[in-house]
Amino acid sequence: LLAWGEAQRYRKFAWVETDCASLVREGLSVVFGHPVMVLNYATRSEAKSTMRDIVKTASSYLEQHGASRIAVSEMQGGEVVVMPGLINKMPRLAFAIDHDVLLTSTPHSGPVWMSKDELALHALVYRFGL
Repeated sequence: LLAWGEAQRYRKFAWVETDCASLVREGLSVVFGHPVMVLNYATRSEAKSTMRDIVKTASSYLEQHGASRIAVSEMQGGEVVVMPGLINKMPRLAFAIDHDVLLTSTPHSGPVWMSKDELALHALVYRFGL
């Protein structure tokens, strides 16, 4: 997981490839060996709509895909984080590389790592069962 996450950091931003939701989707595929999330968008406006729907209904969306909400303090690699607030008018997701490092992405920065300490107070963490 660490090697995969490291490789993502040097890629340029592209919708459906390195946006935050696509990184989460790909990270879960690395962990489980098969797709866990389906994301159907090809443009910024489609991604924006999908992301708003995911964040507005994060609990139900992720739980429908087999995830359970856990405390941030219990976060481990392979988990999904829904971050409150907007960047460039879009919500953000992150993928936990390990208990302290997350991978996220914005159109401005592309894929970047962040520390668990940088998470906002109201971040939601979801764990997928095996």
